[in-house]
Amino acid sequence: MVDRLFIPRKGDPPGGRLEGWLRRGVQGGVFAALPPYSPPGGRWDYRPEPYARGLLARLRAAADDPSALERVKDDGRAFRSWAEAVLLAVAG
Repeated sequence: MVDRLFIPRKGDPPGGRLEGWLRRGVQGGVFAALPPYSPPGGRWDYRPEPYARGLLARLRAAADDPSALERVKDDGRAFRSWAEAVLLAVAG
């Protein structure tokens, strides 16, 4: 399960490896098993699956705004780093 999440898929959106990774994680139910996520500088913990769905929506909405897109990608990269670390620790 973990390996399938990390492997980019043919047909992922251009520049959208993050989007593809998020989509696979949501569709595969991987994020539902993770502990709450606290984004850097965040004040609350979030359930990872809804957070990932929100990132996907924000990525799609920001497609025409380069500065907004980069902010969302930063949030997504932080989430991905955290999720991969947790998944690797669990798979250990």
